[in-house]
Amino acid sequence: MKIGVYGGNVRRGATLNSLVDEVAQMEKRGFASYWFSQVDSYDALTVIALAGQQTSTIELGVGVVPTYPGTHTPWHSRRLQPTCWPAGD
Repeated sequence: MKIGVYGGNVRRGATLNSLVDEVAQMEKRGFASYWFSQVDSYDALTVIALAGQQTSTIELGVGVVPTYPGTHTPWHSRRLQPTCWPAGD
């Protein structure tokens, strides 16, 4: 059985470095995944990119990536592409 951690709303106000450190700690404790929230916090894709540089086995995810009215698909493609690169994918 795989068990993951949701680090969403309970982490409001935490520094970016502390979030990345927490993900690394959860990986060391043997959790299979860590999920982020986009609500009232940092951009989840940015945090995933940073945490991916500090981890190697834990799966990282976000439940919802907001889209903004008036933006188009190429903008989102450019936004997502750099996120995968720092994590090694």
